[in-house]
Amino acid sequence: MAKTADGDPASVVELKRELRVMVNAILKDTEDNDSHSSSFLDAIDRATEVLSALKELNGLGKTTSLRLDDHDGSFSCPPEFRCPLSKKLMRDPVIISTGQTYDKPFIQKWLKTGHRICPITQQVLSHTLLTPNYLIKDMISQWCHTRGIEIPDPAGCVNEEVVDDADREHFSMLLSKMSKSIQEQRAAAKELRLLTKRMPSFRALFGESTEAILRLLNPLIEKRGSGNDEIPRDLQEDLITTLLNISIQDSNKKLVAEA
Repeated sequence: MAKTADGDPASVVELKRELRVMVNAILKDTEDNDSHSSSFLDAIDRATEVLSALKELNGLGKTTSLRLDDHDGSFSCPPEFRCPLSKKLMRDPVIISTGQTYDKPFIQKWLKTGHRICPITQQVLSHTLLTPNYLIKDMISQWCHTRGIEIPDPAGCVNEEVVDDADREHFSMLLSKMSKSIQEQRAAAKELRLLTKRMPSFRALFGESTEAILRLLNPLIEKRGSGNDEIPRDLQEDLITTLLNISIQDSNKKLVAEA
């Protein structure tokens, strides 16, 4: 494929301009009855090469497969696909507590160095749990697919779970709501179900306390003890699903079995 000076694939506009020059050279040699000269033959070869490159870029020929690593994520892409920290295309977008999205390895590095504020909003983080942004990830995947860009598996990137005292306080606060009103129990159970599904580190928090699972199941225990079996179906389902999520963690299997 024809390339620019810096080695990147030439743009369609540049290729068309070059093809136009080659065609004009061919026509000139033809008009001059010089169709057997080396310059004429070189122009034919070059025009054929440029035309082939144009077909590839327009998807009419063999599709070019480019790896994100080859470009270091620095090519032009929608701004919402770029990590605010790295300024590059995100591979593993995650949402922090302020609702902002970052590429996971870079926000993890930010948190690991002791920062507890959002880089964009400067708000103090209520917790440091990272929630996958599946919508943005799917949009990036589609955008890359249409351009023949292969995104490396994010599993190959830095993958450290950062859990600190703020997260443990948030965890304890959610469990404390299991002894309060039905409305608070339902809200806390729903959040615990989502967190234990997405965050291995949050599942591990249940293993740090022998009472955590009992506190989680408090709404069920209270109803059974009072002889009143009326418990909202969504609350019951969220509690059971959370328990199943917790059991995924090998170190929690015994705790769940004994609950």
